[in-house]
Amino acid sequence: MAITVEEINSVVFDRSKKGYNAEQVDKFIDRIAGELDSLQKENRQLRTENDSQRALIESYKSRENAIEQSLLEASNLRREIIDKANRDAQDIIRESGQATEIQKNRVVLLRQEEEQTIKRIRYILEAQLANLEYLIKEG
Repeated sequence: MAITVEEINSVVFDRSKKGYNAEQVDKFIDRIAGELDSLQKENRQLRTENDSQRALIESYKSRENAIEQSLLEASNLRREIIDKANRDAQDIIRESGQATEIQKNRVVLLRQEEEQTIKRIRYILEAQLANLEYLIKEG
């Protein structure tokens, strides 16, 4: 059990002929009581400061947890964005490849049509030339 200033101040010693000087004992007790009082006040102040520091530490821990959670969420979001961008890029590449194949097929068809058109024109011109030659001979 802790000793209090009140206990020190209330102590009464029995007097004897061979005892200590009462005035010196009283002064020493007063000094001890003053020191104890100062130490108790300092102890209360330090406990108050300690409680305040603990509360501040808890606040910082809470903020740290919130920051860690935010960083984790940002990291997950970053990963999701990158994954979506990669999927989109693959889709674009695939669609581009498909569009290229369609254009190549169109070019092949156009070339075939061009060849057929040239053959038709050549046939028509040759037929007209044959008609002209026939008309010249007959004429």
